[in-house]
Amino acid sequence: DECVRCHTDCATCDGPGFDDCIECRQKKAVRRNGERKDATGHCVWFRQCSLQSYVDQNGDCQQCHKLCHRCSGPGKDHCLGCNEPYFLMNNTCVQECPVGYYADKDVRVCARCHFSCQSCVGRHSVECLACKAGFFKQGSNCVETYILSHFQSLWKCWGHSNRNCLSCREGYVYLKQQGQCLQRCPPGYYLGSQSTTCHKCHPTCKTCSGKGSLSWLVSFFVRFPYC
Repeated sequence: DECVRCHTDCATCDGPGFDDCIECRQKKAVRRNGERKDATGHCVWFRQCSLQSYVDQNGDCQQCHKLCHRCSGPGKDHCLGCNEPYFLMNNTCVQECPVGYYADKDVRVCARCHFSCQSCVGRHSVECLACKAGFFKQGSNCVETYILSHFQSLWKCWGHSNRNCLSCREGYVYLKQQGQCLQRCPPGYYLGSQSTTCHKCHPTCKTCSGKGSLSWLVSFFVRFPYC
């Protein structure tokens, strides 16, 4: 009969497979680490060092830096995980994440914000707190701005639709709620006294000249005076 080499995980075996080990291979260079068989008979690595320690070059367990929950070495820049209230940033535990990152409390890491966000509370575009240059805040989103030129006038928008306006050129009024530039304010809105922006009337008004609930009465008596 011909001798067949054991699987590389095995020290002794009764077959060539990784599940034919009788004894598992031990690495002499690592005193605290080794291999043992799991419930299925496979050789698996185990470690006897505590969670907040690492194995040094001599195979001995050494304590991690005090900020690290897990680590690969002794320094504060060898962290693989952080103790509360710290967060992992480039293998270092920090108390506050830098600009452009947010603190992910589930895994205790500083995660990068969405590319449009200057600061944020999460990774999605709808979780921005402030926007990067070239973007503006619309609700909780940061959307890209455009500068368009027309008849020597400039106005701003965040898209190509007539509902994407941020400001209007001369001769138009701005309906901010709809993002539109119009020739006059629609019913239910009035033009501000020192602006070109349409403001919503009081909920009791069908038409108005100001924001108060009595504005329609003032307008009525001015137009139709009687004794």
